[in-house]
Amino acid sequence: MVILLVLTLFTFLFGNSHSLLCIHAYNTLTIQKNNLLYDVESAVKKLKTSEDTMCVIEIAMHYATRRLDIRFDRSFEPVDLTLNVHLRFNTSITPTMGQKTNIVNILQFACNNKNECDRHFFFDHIDWLLNAKYDELTNIIRPLIVPGTKSGTNLFI
Repeated sequence: MVILLVLTLFTFLFGNSHSLLCIHAYNTLTIQKNNLLYDVESAVKKLKTSEDTMCVIEIAMHYATRRLDIRFDRSFEPVDLTLNVHLRFNTSITPTMGQKTNIVNILQFACNNKNECDRHFFFDHIDWLLNAKYDELTNIIRPLIVPGTKSGTNLFI
């Protein structure tokens, strides 16, 4: 009887410990407008949540076209969630004809530490991601990846 009581208590206390409320949108949310910050924040506020064991968000900012793509699915699997969060950040710099350079930042985040941790992460970091400036970095890297361009800047690695 005592064992049954302990098992029931254990199941009650820890049975839902891996259940989180996470944003679930099955399509990529794409926003490309002049007032990008306002539009994207209002769109994400409207997204519904459901239960899951891990929350996942991927944000891709295309600076040349001012397009933002957001996905809340498991299109990527984090390597390890032993610390309850996983963060991956990639920057792609691609030269085009003339002096233009395409820059794309991809921010992937997974968490299992609290309800709607994906939504909290989004609102804590979206302003920085939208307003990042890469002019100096582009000027330094362009001569390294485009033959025939010159730079007065020394690059030390």
